[in-house]
Amino acid sequence: MHRDFPATALASCLTRTLAATAGAQPGADATAAMVTRMAKVGRASSPTFSPDGRRLAFVSDMSGVPQIWVMSTDGGWPTLVTNDDDPVGNVIWSPTADWLAYSLAPGGGMNTQVYVVKADGSGQRRLTKGGKETNRLFQWTHDGRHLATGSNTRNPSAIDAYLTDPSSTARAQSRQRTRRSRRSS
Repeated sequence: MHRDFPATALASCLTRTLAATAGAQPGADATAAMVTRMAKVGRASSPTFSPDGRRLAFVSDMSGVPQIWVMSTDGGWPTLVTNDDDPVGNVIWSPTADWLAYSLAPGGGMNTQVYVVKADGSGQRRLTKGGKETNRLFQWTHDGRHLATGSNTRNPSAIDAYLTDPSSTARAQSRQRTRRSRRSS
């Protein structure tokens, strides 16, 4: 039943859209009106709760480009946190603080970068170099002091794991990868 929810919601939206356009002029105008309404159907993904469980951050394209929004778990309208030209991929709330880590794809491309921002939108900064490398956001450590990230900086055909300290943007390559590198030397 849970898997059918998106299909049911889409069918409901299409039914309402068709009903709303039923009185419209036949032909190109009606089709344009229907397509315009359908294009406004948004999406939300990557839900993540604040440490106290009172707020929820998520990625949505309500503003036209996927961005981070935060709302109270009691309901109400969400607040826009990021307002970049580039799409946000996913967001993860720190388990111990008001920091959100997120991935962003400049120009919608493949060289994804990792950022942090406070839930009120302040303090935004990039943790990765910002070049042509591809980076991945994995997860916060349990104590919220580091982010597990990945990057192909060392080798463009491989993603190495790193622990990144968001307060200093310093990162350390994972020990497992370092041990393997020493063995092959």
